[in-house]
Amino acid sequence: MILSERKKTNQLLSNCILIFNEMNVKDFERIKRWASYAKHDVGYYSIFSLTQSIYDTLWNRNEAVEEGFSKYLNRRTTEYREMLNYHNKNCEGNCLVCKDRQVIKDLLGIDYERTES
Repeated sequence: MILSERKKTNQLLSNCILIFNEMNVKDFERIKRWASYAKHDVGYYSIFSLTQSIYDTLWNRNEAVEEGFSKYLNRRTTEYREMLNYHNKNCEGNCLVCKDRQVIKDLLGIDYERTES
């Protein structure tokens, strides 16, 4: 069960790259704080704790407040997942998407990998 939860959390992390890129420094610090705890606590590395950390940052986005955090997050992650699926099939390496994913991975200090294409 823990492995399945970790895989789902990794997928959510991967699907939130655009949201993370759009965050201001203060909000992204909250996500980095989540990552610093989650790296050392298997129980904290979960969809619930990550989602709650993301929700805390969404108060600063009018679009998210008006649409509702859950709907907003679902819509944005779906958009990115579709773009990422296209990217994974067509990327020849070292593109902007690859660079953005690596920057976020480095900043969070979490080596998550997408297994879906």
